[in-house]
Amino acid sequence: MYTLEERMKAVQLYLKWGRDSAAVRRELGYPCRKALRLWVKEYETTGSLHNGYRTRKPRYSEEQKQAANKYYLEHGRNLQRSIRALGYPNKAPFRQWLDEALPDRQGLHSRRRPEPRVELTSEQKQTAVVALSPGKARSERWRRSTECLGLPCTGGKRNCSGRRIL
Repeated sequence: MYTLEERMKAVQLYLKWGRDSAAVRRELGYPCRKALRLWVKEYETTGSLHNGYRTRKPRYSEEQKQAANKYYLEHGRNLQRSIRALGYPNKAPFRQWLDEALPDRQGLHSRRRPEPRVELTSEQKQTAVVALSPGKARSERWRRSTECLGLPCTGGKRNCSGRRIL
């Protein structure tokens, strides 16, 4: 972002040096060619440059945000249903409004990784890898790995010691 003085200096040099944008950029070290072109166009049409940068008008008004939050709270706190009913294009702005209005709701939409089922020591992991090594029948590898990990065997007609279950 450049100040009004920096932009004015670039435009004046551009006009003074016969509209040579490369020389202006080489001398000042800024701006890019397109930015300089836009500044010159603005200067030639209005006679001056705008002070500061323009901000974009918000897409949704405060009333719309409050109405959306109210609908969400009154109709079962279902985000997807509220979006469909109100006709919003996506979830992102609606989630942001809800997080601002309802701080206790934050974190509900985050996708967490499931916790591991069993905590294993490095020795148990190493033993399980060895037990699953190639060269053994699949059922034998499965039986040995579950035994090493101390997990119950769910291997069908044989128990963990390899005996048939009648």
